[in-house]
Amino acid sequence: MDKMSLIGWALYALAAIASAVFFFTVYGVDVEIGPIFVWSFGLLIGFWIFQAFFPSEDVKSQIEIDRISRDLDKRLEERDPEAYQAKMHKRSLSAIYGATKPEVICPHCSAKGHVRVKAGVAKDRTQETGVGALIAPTRITERKVQNAYCDNCKMTWQV
Repeated sequence: MDKMSLIGWALYALAAIASAVFFFTVYGVDVEIGPIFVWSFGLLIGFWIFQAFFPSEDVKSQIEIDRISRDLDKRLEERDPEAYQAKMHKRSLSAIYGATKPEVICPHCSAKGHVRVKAGVAKDRTQETGVGALIAPTRITERKVQNAYCDNCKMTWQV
């Protein structure tokens, strides 16, 4: 273990102890807030403080990727606003309807390569009859489905 890692763990422990002491002094140790809860909450706060000052390599790389992506988007917006709007529209469609599946054919317009598919949940309501209607008049069941959307004809359906 290198020196910076040891310093980081020591700072994490200090932050956890400091936040636990803070919660002990502010709330006290009574029946509602037990010492284990306060200590675990102190560890959580200490971890957040530690991550804020010493982010991991994964977090640093993700922050750098996000910064580069924002810079590219800003340059594209300045250079070609229409292309930027098209990119943002495509990104929003992907977030709402999922990724484009090139092998799926739309059953409505027969276009291939324009269908977006995203996993979802469908809720079915059934009306109970007989004695079951007194206890629970309606029963809601959930099932996993694939929601599909065609960019060409703008139709949505479930698979």
